[in-house]
Amino acid sequence: MSQKTRNKSRTSFGATAPPFLDYLKDILRRYPDGGQILKELIQNADDAQATEVVFIHDERNYRTESLWTDELRYYQGPALYAYNNAPFSTEDWERIQKAGRSGKINDPNKIGRFGIGFNSVYHITDVPSIFSSGHLGLMDPQEKIFGERNGGFLWSLDDEEHHESLIRMHDQFHFQQVIRNVICAPKTAREELKDCLCHLDSLSGPEKDFLIRLPLFQTTTGSWVTAQSKQALVLTSGPGLAPQLPVPDSVIQCTTEADRRLLQLLKVNLLGPAEVGIILVDRIKQGACNSQDTENIMTWILQHGNILFSQNQSLKKRCKELRFIQGKGELKRASDFFDPRVNDFRVIFESDCFPPPVYTEAPQILESLIDLGLINKEADLTPEHLLYATRIIEKQKVNSEGEALQRAQVLLEMLDACDLLSKFSNAQLNTLKKTKWFPCDQPLIENRDISNKSTQIFYNPEEIRHTMYEDIVGEVMPLIGKLSERVNNKLGLKSLPPPEKVIKNLSVLKLKVQDMDEPDTNVDFKRKLHSIYRHMQENISAFVELMNTETDWLWAKGKFVSPRELVLNYPHDLDLSSYIGKVPNEFLPYNKLLQKFGLRISLSNKDIVGMLHTIQQNIEARQQPFASPAEVKVSIEILKWLWKTKQTVQGDIPVPVITENEQFTLKPQSEALLCDVSRHKLKELQYHEGKMYILHEEIPIAAAEWMNIRFLSNYILAPELIGIEQCGQSEPITTRIKNILKEYDEDGDIFKELIQNAEDAGADACKFLVDFREHKDPPESLIDPDMALCQGPCLWAFNNKQFTDDDWRNIIRVGSASKENKAEKIGKFGLGFNTVYHVTDVPSILSGSKLLILDPNVAHLGKHISSKTNPGIKLDLSVKRLFHCFPSLFGPYEGIFECNFTQKCPPEPYDGTLIKLPFRTEKEAQKSNICTKAYHKEDITGLYQNFMKNSQTLLLFLKNINTLSLGSIST
Repeated sequence: MSQKTRNKSRTSFGATAPPFLDYLKDILRRYPDGGQILKELIQNADDAQATEVVFIHDERNYRTESLWTDELRYYQGPALYAYNNAPFSTEDWERIQKAGRSGKINDPNKIGRFGIGFNSVYHITDVPSIFSSGHLGLMDPQEKIFGERNGGFLWSLDDEEHHESLIRMHDQFHFQQVIRNVICAPKTAREELKDCLCHLDSLSGPEKDFLIRLPLFQTTTGSWVTAQSKQALVLTSGPGLAPQLPVPDSVIQCTTEADRRLLQLLKVNLLGPAEVGIILVDRIKQGACNSQDTENIMTWILQHGNILFSQNQSLKKRCKELRFIQGKGELKRASDFFDPRVNDFRVIFESDCFPPPVYTEAPQILESLIDLGLINKEADLTPEHLLYATRIIEKQKVNSEGEALQRAQVLLEMLDACDLLSKFSNAQLNTLKKTKWFPCDQPLIENRDISNKSTQIFYNPEEIRHTMYEDIVGEVMPLIGKLSERVNNKLGLKSLPPPEKVIKNLSVLKLKVQDMDEPDTNVDFKRKLHSIYRHMQENISAFVELMNTETDWLWAKGKFVSPRELVLNYPHDLDLSSYIGKVPNEFLPYNKLLQKFGLRISLSNKDIVGMLHTIQQNIEARQQPFASPAEVKVSIEILKWLWKTKQTVQGDIPVPVITENEQFTLKPQSEALLCDVSRHKLKELQYHEGKMYILHEEIPIAAAEWMNIRFLSNYILAPELIGIEQCGQSEPITTRIKNILKEYDEDGDIFKELIQNAEDAGADACKFLVDFREHKDPPESLIDPDMALCQGPCLWAFNNKQFTDDDWRNIIRVGSASKENKAEKIGKFGLGFNTVYHVTDVPSILSGSKLLILDPNVAHLGKHISSKTNPGIKLDLSVKRLFHCFPSLFGPYEGIFECNFTQKCPPEPYDGTLIKLPFRTEKEAQKSNICTKAYHKEDITGLYQNFMKNSQTLLLFLKNINTLSLGSIST
């Protein structure tokens, strides 16, 4: 070829020299092993992401007539071909010219693509050549072929001049001519060529490499292309490809048997429709398809899914994982949607939860979608699906309650029919329980409050309980009982109701009981109470804090009360029912609960007495400080019990008393008075005396005495308590008197001793009167009812001298005479006076304004004598009320020796001394500790006669007395 043509036809190419030669030699020294060539070429192919590498050793010699330059004749002999299926990029063409500079700097994933290592090829050749991507390049680092400063040449098949030169130099480029002829050949010629070639038994490596570069095959769009780096679609098997499918040019058609055989010789991968489907699905996944292409691909695959998926499970798997259906602004998998043919799904899910119409109009497409995971069974629903449905209900119930209710009912039926809740995690179950999606009838109390609305509203399951708890929370919580056991358990419908709801339910019962005619006979009411109390007792710890604020919740005696107001048991024989209730027998099984919240098992003495003080405080706090009948009753019962059981009581305990206006109240026992006078006299006293607190009449006298309640008579009399002083031996007073009587053993000594006492007092008259009268006055008109025993016959002794202070002192000294300092007195009111006890147990002495009554046996003045050491009382007769209250005490004195109490009130002091000695009766004698002799009428007569017989003798030794008489009063 001429120099001009060469200059026009070639493009400058190659490394600079001579420095490059020196550098190249250095590289070869670093890569001394010729075997390194294969390693480096394989590495370069791998860096280019080639999947196939083929080495061909061509031992043939080619002609040298038509060459680019004569220097190339030395290179037309045997050669090594290295093929890979990765085309050269522009970057590769640039990098191959930069010998000795590694390409790893910018891409560390590449070990050394066309860098230093590539130059190891110069171990076996001086002129390596590269044919790829429409270019042919020759390397001449020694600059022997293309001239000085030209280290190689690069031809482009796209350049017409280059293309023409390559064709003319057929010895140099013989394979390119074949390619040109094939490119220009018509379809029939190509088909004939394929038909000829397909009958070959085999191909050598160079033959295969040559033929695979011939454009003998068509793409699905009709373009003729080589089989290099291609896959072939066999169109004779399976469903045909739809024309609108965006099949890539990397897939060629295998439409004839010749195509199939030749492609097999060329070892081109043959594809069926399912494999093409995989390629198309991968393009969708890589984002190489628009929405229309995606729709075309997937409708074709799904329309033939029954065939394609059975042919290739990998396609089915890819389709399952592929997000290709548009829903809610994003692409989703088939398994994210529901089968629209399932009616319940259409009820509970929104329209965008179903595939768009293009995927639902054909039954075969729907069946294929089911193969890919489209949900068509209720049992396949996931917790996420169900939670989504509940959120729809929760939002929809505000504006479309009817639709929300329908959705919820269907969802409940699903949960009940299928074991869907077992799929839920604890966190998902918790979310489900807190969402308001569960339709339920309103509790009765809420239904009353909301009028003209549906009785069913939406709750979260945590707010609902099973109907087994109807008696416990049925008034305040929605209930349901129609679901299966597993749903009840999973949703917690059978879990214990919240304690606050149980308490609220009890509060509702407290309100409803107000409208009941007879709550205690209302079976429904009682059953609910028992259920609530039983539940509370079984779960006491849950109610501890709540019950601190709830007071009256226990049903007793027709009302709700606090357990603190009741007691489990009354003390034996003490009925406190009028004040403090006792736990009804029907609720005794819950005593553990009741005790926890304040119920007392029993009452101590302190508690019982404390009740009296509490009642008193409650009364005093009122505007009208009066006791209720119940308070009065319980106070009486308590006091009776304390007395009967002889309890130890400390302090001034309150007792029920009547006030001046006939009302009752409680006052300290020290201020109370035991009425022992007639009602008539009592009213007079209250009128004259002002405030007096009279003990309630139902308190027994014995109980009043045990409590040391002062007798009213004692209060009226205000007596001076008289003690009898003993002289000599220490012994009971009655015993001492009895011993004295032994010394004065004759009852006739009475007159002698009384006359002697009158003589000692300086009296000049001493008179006696035997009184046979019987006074039958009412006992309450006496200062003590027991005084009635000595209201019969008596002996009166009178002298006309009043008692002195010494006389009053001496008269109570038992066993001592007072003659020591006065020799002229024989024994004034000393031992001798005690002779009166021969005939009486109750002597009394009236003198001046004093009345002394002695009762050594304490058998007649018991309520006025607190101690047997003080067995007597002295009354001050200047107190006028005495005569109004105790007229029978003073009645017998009237007219005796000028004693007249009725003429003046109070009477004037009695001028003299009048001693009354009631004769001992049979009844008194039986109880007397002094003398057991009773004085009947004949005994009294004998005593009278004895006096008459000895009266003259008695006068012989008297100095002052000049009058001595004895008279009598008949019955």
